[in-house]
Order: sequence, then C-alpha cells, then structure tokens
Amino acid sequence: MNGEIKPGGSFLWVDSLPKADRAAAYARLRNGAVLVRSLAAGLDVPGGMIHDWVGVVFIPNVTIEEALAQVQNYNAYARIYPAEITRSKILEHHGNHFKVSLWLEKKSFVTIVLHVVEDVQYFQLDPSRVYGCSHSISIAEVENPGTPQQYADPPGTGHGYLWRLNDYRRFRQTPAGVYMQFEVIALTRSIPWGLEWLIKPFVAKIPRESLLYTLTRARASIESAAKLPVTAENGR
Repeated sequence: MNGEIKPGGSFLWVDSLPKADRAAAYARLRNGAVLVRSLAAGLDVPGGMIHDWVGVVFIPNVTIEEALAQVQNYNAYARIYPAEITRSKILEHHGNHFKVSLWLEKKSFVTIVLHVVEDVQYFQLDPSRVYGCSHSISIAEVENPGTPQQYADPPGTGHGYLWRLNDYRRFRQTPAGVYMQFEVIALTRSIPWGLEWLIKPFVAKIPRESLLYTLTRARASIESAAKLPVTAENGR
C-alpha cells in the first residue's frame, strides 16, 4: 500500500490493470458502475479467515473537499448507511484524526450486532489525492440486541464474527469529478470443520455485498450534499 500511494504507483486498483482493461474499467466507472474485486475472499489462516475486498466509484461534478466532508461525517453514518449501521458517533476529533464509535448490524442466519471503535486518520498527498486509514481499537459482540437483556461481550470474545477491521480509503480529484476507493480487510473466526461447503460461500459474499452497499450509499450521500443550496446550517 505504501508503494501504491507513491508517485507512479497504482493509486486506484484499476490503475494496475492492463491498458485495454484499464480504459474499459474507467469507462464503466464514468457510466456509473461500482467496480468491486476480491483480494482475499475467506483466506484461511490458523484459527481464522482474512477477507480483503476493494471497490471504486466515480462521483461526477463534485470536489474532493465535498467528498471528504460526507465521508468524515461519522455522526450521520446511521442515517447514510441505515441497513448496516444503527448508531454512530465521533468520540474524538483533532484535525484529520478521528476516534469513532459504530454499531454494526448484519442480518443473515442470525442478527449480528457489533460495537466497533475505530481510530481514523486522513493524509493529503497533493492537491488532487487524499487517503485515509482506519483501524479497529475494539470490537465487542452485542448479545440480545434490542432487548432489556442487551449487553456487550468483552472485546476478543463471542462468536468471532469480526475480530479485526481495517479500512483504507482513497480519493482522487479530476476535472470531471472524484474517484473514490474503499478497501476493507477483516479477520473473522474460521468455519467449523465439516460446514465449509455450507457457510464459506455465504461468508465470502457478505463483504462484497457490504462494500457495494457502502460505496453506493456514500456516492449518493456526496451527490445529494453537493446539490444542497448554501445555508448557514450546512455551510454550503
């Protein structure tokens, strides 16, 4: 990743494609596609699995400042991403450094609720490029969510639906708009022996669907905010 953000590196993953494929990918992005690919879909490691997915979208007629304003609006995440985030709050904020609290909800065989605290930093590489890094500080599984018996397990315990979460974001300004890339790397518990055939395809597709949803909702939020008239309240 450090090499990718250096001059001459593949800042967006589509930049690493062969010339013809790269041109086709950029054409699809400009036409509104959300491009997602897997770098590790349920990669087995001792006692766990690594999931690494990356996706990119193009947001026309916006600036990198407008895109960042929405992406860094963590207090509004429960409204922007209602299908996956039920609560969100900025705990600390100093310049480009944030500490945020997110309550994640995923409904599959069961309803999974996780309280995640993240440390987030953003870095300006040059006037047209910004990248951000987010690392989970703690992840607590919430038992009996939505009931009077609700409580959070100590971090590192529970079913192991999510043990670690890293999130990397890149923004590139062009005259026509902003390219925005999100990459999510997660560590989960391994699948019990004998159930791989049933669970692994399901587990592998969840990150892809989540990333598609996140990028689509983020783009819509940025486009909507960019169209708002200037008011004292929204600062536009």
